[in-house]
Amino acid sequence: MAVYTTLFSATLDELEERFPSVAAPLSVSRLVSRTNPFTKLPTPVEVWEPEFGLPRHQVSLFSQDNMLPLRPVYSQDDEYGRYLASLVPLRLRSLPHIGTKNVTFLEAEEFLGLEETKPEKFVRCLPGEGSVDVASVGLADVLRRTELESIFERFPHAREGFPLVWLKNLLAASAKTQRYLCAWYRA
Repeated sequence: MAVYTTLFSATLDELEERFPSVAAPLSVSRLVSRTNPFTKLPTPVEVWEPEFGLPRHQVSLFSQDNMLPLRPVYSQDDEYGRYLASLVPLRLRSLPHIGTKNVTFLEAEEFLGLEETKPEKFVRCLPGEGSVDVASVGLADVLRRTELESIFERFPHAREGFPLVWLKNLLAASAKTQRYLCAWYRA
């Protein structure tokens, strides 16, 4: 089953402007049951997700507003690429982004042999507007501090197996402030 994904990067202020709830991870993880987005079956997972308070706002990701769209960091110039681009929510188009499918941070972590699963932030969407994953501290650290060629020398299978260059380019979109690497999954 295809899971359509928008990869994007955002500062903390940009996340808070686009999503109703953004929070730091818990200091100690807990075990909960979650639905696997691919199989739709419940599965136990270790989470760092805090309890969210009241949402900051109720603005939809699909709202038309004054946020100017940016060109995607990568786009496929054909009919399918245009279809993927059309699935990107309007408010995410104003951030560095890539419309794709079946791309997860867990996969990137596995390619790089990372065991860290604690995300840098937690983001909650409005009901019915999908979900967001924020890259783990470990993945973001590797991508921020390591040149791609060094990564590919250590993990040659990652060169063809996963679009790490996309993730690296998203994090480097604006070096002035810390950006969080995120993935939005269509509901």
